[in-house]
Amino acid sequence: MAKMRYQFNCVHPPDDVEFLSEMIDTALEISRKAFKLHVEPQDRVGLETDLGYFQHYKQGMTMGADLYVRYYRSRYRDQKCYFVTQSACEYVFFNKEE
Repeated sequence: MAKMRYQFNCVHPPDDVEFLSEMIDTALEISRKAFKLHVEPQDRVGLETDLGYFQHYKQGMTMGADLYVRYYRSRYRDQKCYFVTQSACEYVFFNKEE
């Protein structure tokens, strides 16, 4: 199965926020390791870079070291998804249906 791709964040959801609220309400917190296993590495690294994180601790703060970041799995519009929260914003990854 293909790794999940970054789709959107909670500031710009593609449709009704009701779907986003349901995703958050039914989410299960997971480890960063589990999150990394299921999402596309290039998309994850791109998001981390866009949010100002470094990829190595010797360069500066990494997302993995940020104690306020949380990782989740859930369902978005009845489709399995993974998301990360940082500064009270959700960043959602899933595979678009063909």
